[in-house]
Amino acid sequence: MLSTQFTPLEEAENMRKIILKDYGGKVEFVPTEAAGFASRVQAEGKSGSGKVDVVGGLIGDLAPQAKYLKDLSSFKKDLASANIPEAYWELGKLGTDKQLCIPWINATLVMAVNKQALQYLPAQFDVNNLTLDQFITWMSEMQAKTDQRKLGFAAGNSGLIHRYFQGNLLPSYTKAVNTQFASDAAVAAWEKFRELWKFVNPQSTTYNFMQDPLQSGEVWVAIDHVARIKDAVVNKPDDFVVVPIPSGPKGRSYMAILGCVGVMSSSSNADASAELIKYLLKPATGAATLKSNGFYPPGAVELPDDLSPGLKLISAGVDRQRSSKDSFGTLIPAGLGAKGGDYNTVWRDTFTAIVLQNRDIKETLADQKPKLQKVLTEAAAPCWFPDPPSGDTPCQVG
Repeated sequence: MLSTQFTPLEEAENMRKIILKDYGGKVEFVPTEAAGFASRVQAEGKSGSGKVDVVGGLIGDLAPQAKYLKDLSSFKKDLASANIPEAYWELGKLGTDKQLCIPWINATLVMAVNKQALQYLPAQFDVNNLTLDQFITWMSEMQAKTDQRKLGFAAGNSGLIHRYFQGNLLPSYTKAVNTQFASDAAVAAWEKFRELWKFVNPQSTTYNFMQDPLQSGEVWVAIDHVARIKDAVVNKPDDFVVVPIPSGPKGRSYMAILGCVGVMSSSSNADASAELIKYLLKPATGAATLKSNGFYPPGAVELPDDLSPGLKLISAGVDRQRSSKDSFGTLIPAGLGAKGGDYNTVWRDTFTAIVLQNRDIKETLADQKPKLQKVLTEAAAPCWFPDPPSGDTPCQVG
């Protein structure tokens, strides 16, 4: 099994020793970065032979490799107990009329809050239903009373702050991602984030996983991927609450980070591959994946009674975010293939120029716009939700 997911050493070992422990057959789990994944799948797919049987990754990792994957449409009836939403099944078709990958894991970004921060929340605000303006007011109040900047973002070299911009900040102001990248509404979004940054711990540019500064108390409030706050909340469940990310004028946007698994057309182990996929979608395996690596099953399944209090907190926060009346899901960037890193670099460079270097927002967006278009055009990546569909043509940056 070749996978772009669970690449950190600890997560990879959890996959091998915990998640796959009760699978009856022998599986060699090989985690790899997106570029290496793409080149190996293409090489084996084109040659018609190779060692890779099952592939796992985000929708965007597998979509460019659709021609090398088997049709798994017959699996759907066997996986009814996984309660996978129809929208996720549709995404697993990778733009075709065949079921080329099966939804496997699901994640998003949420906000973890140390209970010490709640004493500074204005009484009229609901921590589970904050607007970005209210959030700024709260963080301002907390800094004034503590003389410390206790808000954190994962803005280090391997942090996921760019996912916040792509899936939360910009869509909550524009109801789009690429097609409104340089719009007036996008300017307003960046103005608001620059205002928020005044209350962010300056060490945030070194943070990659927010669970570490949360556990140490260096920050009290953090927005990050559920798997990257997990240890803090699991280790100190009495200290935290997990709540939805603040909303903007267009609603409470959240990124639906969906991973799926497929079978290589060049695989000679079709039966074993099918059994592995069915095993990965069992409720017990989903629970093990959640416990060890912090990713949720793709569908609504009953969580085990022995789930830790911390994971229950995270699960409740995810549910509240998804079910908020103004919430809408946005997809993780898709169809970029080996250009995924270049795409993220544009967003991170935009953040650096606007927020860290205090450059003019409108000029910065105008400067970055053709760079973003170049990535999308070279990847031949069509638009993904919430941008309107662009068919077979590359998404056009607006």
